[in-house]
Amino acid sequence: MFGKRRASRVNAARGVAEDAWDQLVNAVENAGGTARSAGRRTHQVADNASSTVATAAGEARRRAAAAMDALVGRRHRTHWEWVAGAVVAGLVVGWFAAAGARKTVDGGDSTDSTGDDRARQLASAETLNSSVSPEY
Repeated sequence: MFGKRRASRVNAARGVAEDAWDQLVNAVENAGGTARSAGRRTHQVADNASSTVATAAGEARRRAAAAMDALVGRRHRTHWEWVAGAVVAGLVVGWFAAAGARKTVDGGDSTDSTGDDRARQLASAETLNSSVSPEY
């Protein structure tokens, strides 16, 4: 009788130990997945922070070099591409302004009927002025 109870206790203890072991294995496996996902997130955050710091460090180096050059008396280089772009833009704007001014001074297109009418009016006014004698 004691032998059967003892065997059942041993079997029960083994069952509890096996259940506990299975739960421990599951917990470790789940923790591994969680740790991996946390590691991935940490890696992404670290990469973002690293790129931000690298950008800021590059800007700081560039500014420090510019300040050092200014203190030494070196002149910074001329950006000729910007100068050329400004010259081209100025030429285009000037050309359009000149074309508009020319059109305004000429009174519009020379083939315009109002231009022909104005020319006739001027011609008739000149003939009237020449035919009228001044009164003194």
